[in-house]
Amino acid sequence: MESLSYIPQYVSAFYGDAFPGKPKWSPDQIPDLSQKVFLITGANTGIGKGTAEDLLAHNAKIYIAGRSAERVTEAIEDLKKTTGKGDDRVKFLKLDLADLKSVKTAVDEFLSKESKLDVLINNAGVARGLGSKVDQVTPAGLNLEFAVNVLGHFYLTQLLLPILISTAASSSDGKARVVNLASGAHMFSKTGKNGPVDYRTLEGRHLFPYFAYPQSKSGNLLFSNELARRYGDQGIVSIGIHPGVVATEIARDAPAVLQSIARFTILNPVSYGKIGTSYAATAPEAIELSGKYLIPWDRVGSPRSDHLDPEKQKELWTWLEEKVKELA
Repeated sequence: MESLSYIPQYVSAFYGDAFPGKPKWSPDQIPDLSQKVFLITGANTGIGKGTAEDLLAHNAKIYIAGRSAERVTEAIEDLKKTTGKGDDRVKFLKLDLADLKSVKTAVDEFLSKESKLDVLINNAGVARGLGSKVDQVTPAGLNLEFAVNVLGHFYLTQLLLPILISTAASSSDGKARVVNLASGAHMFSKTGKNGPVDYRTLEGRHLFPYFAYPQSKSGNLLFSNELARRYGDQGIVSIGIHPGVVATEIARDAPAVLQSIARFTILNPVSYGKIGTSYAATAPEAIELSGKYLIPWDRVGSPRSDHLDPEKQKELWTWLEEKVKELA
């Protein structure tokens, strides 16, 4: 049974999550970002908000993309108070990743205001299946986790690639970055011929809900690596991040008993969970990490080995392109 061959990788990943050690890098090491423009999805709470705080504290210009103007505006005001940056350096961008037309509208709005984009942080994510007896779907009939976590971010990145590439060409280091929030949960996606992404389960309700989130995180990793391969020679640095087991709102739909157990046993604070993202997005040396997978808190790690298969990466990219043509 092929899944048994991955047991050493499962054990290693669990040990790394349980005992990640102390971070070697600190947000205090972030350089001045006053000439940099960032776009980050889902930064009104959790790791995204923590990352935005680090960026704003070092003078970055930030667009926080999300569905709720009220929630993002509230987060922006909180960030201004926390960092003491009261100017107009952080802005709201309306974006619903489950709706590709909304993604296009958001990008058009961004491009009407900015002529550069130094870093795109694909942070937003949903894990609705954790609290459901059936997997959730979008109005278009796609599995919700995969539509939001993978397809929406793919299309967002695809539309922003021209400005990212032009920014890289004019930057001092010749690079622009795309940081993709994955997760150690990818270890629990399917193995074998129909893994790590089982395309038969992505349309309609065909997936046991608890597997929806891990499968979407596999999608994030495959996408991140394929992006690095396709656009590395044009200055694009693409890095996948496992932020650790962190106390965020992403599992808010999970049963209360599971949330309580996790909160008092394995969950780490957001102040740790944001480190990998902030490091990948800002550290000068991180431009050498394209195609890599960072694990808690700021170390290069190894995903489950089937995620490194170039054919699996290309297969996902092709599926995503076809879905964009169909739905956008």
